[in-house]
Amino acid sequence: MKQFVDTTGKTWTISINVGTIKRVRDLADVDLLDLKDGNVFERLSSDPVMLCDTLWELCANQADKDGVTKDQFFDSMAGDVIDSATMAMLDELVAFFPNAKRALLENLLRKLRTVQTAALNHAGKMLEQIDVEKIMEASLSGSPSTNSPESSDSIPTA
Repeated sequence: MKQFVDTTGKTWTISINVGTIKRVRDLADVDLLDLKDGNVFERLSSDPVMLCDTLWELCANQADKDGVTKDQFFDSMAGDVIDSATMAMLDELVAFFPNAKRALLENLLRKLRTVQTAALNHAGKMLEQIDVEKIMEASLSGSPSTNSPESSDSIPTA
């Protein structure tokens, strides 16, 4: 069983079994067994609302015991908690499967994480290359390189 800690400091334990997979499918409308092309991994990694709906169903029994409402649970999910909860849930999902399939899914999950990290690094490098001062200077000088539309005064009328 994997765990994550929410923004209030509460530790949540994720356990995935046939019962929780069925509950998530029925109540959160997320099929944790939709493994074609890593679809469920990608969707849960990129959609924090879907992730939290799924986590709520996986943690509902613990929440009931601890008196935590769904709104309180959702309010405690932000920032780095979302990353750690995603990792914990996906690792627990992979652990649900028998050995042969588990090895394939571990590889798929590792590759997904590598691609996501590379994409973030690439985006960061692209942002560093933007020369904000040059863009502001061109914008203020009215330089045609800004691709801004011409004023209506300079457009000939018929």
